Amino acid sequence: MWIKEFSNLLYPPVSLCPICQVRSKSRDLPGCLDCLLSLGLTYRPLKTGFPAYALATYDGRIKELLNQIKYQNDYQLAVTFGQLMGLAVRELAIMQKVDYLLPVPLHFSRQRKRGFNQALAFAEGIVKVWRRPIFNKVFRVKDTLPQSGLSPSERRRNLNNAFVISKAEHVRAKHLLVIDDIFTTGITFSSLANLICKYQGHPMGLFLAQSVGNV
Repeated sequence: MWIKEFSNLLYPPVSLCPICQVRSKSRDLPGCLDCLLSLGLTYRPLKTGFPAYALATYDGRIKELLNQIKYQNDYQLAVTFGQLMGLAVRELAIMQKVDYLLPVPLHFSRQRKRGFNQALAFAEGIVKVWRRPIFNKVFRVKDTLPQSGLSPSERRRNLNNAFVISKAEHVRAKHLLVIDDIFTTGITFSSLANLICKYQGHPMGLFLAQSVGNV
């Protein structure tokens, strides 16, 4: 046993980039430099009425990787993207106000089917590099239809009364950063933002990608 531990000190095991699974991770970064540069991440302010940002457009490599997370249940890749989101957002002065991270919740039936909530995985990755508590008192009580394919009015009806907050007193005067994968019409974010405002909190938003039609 001690020989193996001594060998690991001399020759640390190589940690592969979780994005390409080929090259080694760069020091102090969650992936290899080639992959990180290829993603083209940058700050993209969103028109929501509240401080909100996306880091990429939903196309190309980003789209492929998000589909890998969603359809291949790649939890570790989701955590890696969360770390990238955390490294980016912690540099923004306005984000220093954030008191809690709020990953968009899934209905329990949808989460059981998927295996995990990728928005929560993003938040867990963010926490690894930017210490903010995850607010887990918001619940999706309505088993909504998938938003993709719905018109804006259908999306609004779909999310009507979909979310509730327990222990709402914890929201008062706090800044909650809503975390999700893709910003499309913003209706999911607006539903949560309005709920936060109802209890005198301050909503903010962070998304990995913005749909191309809304850039």
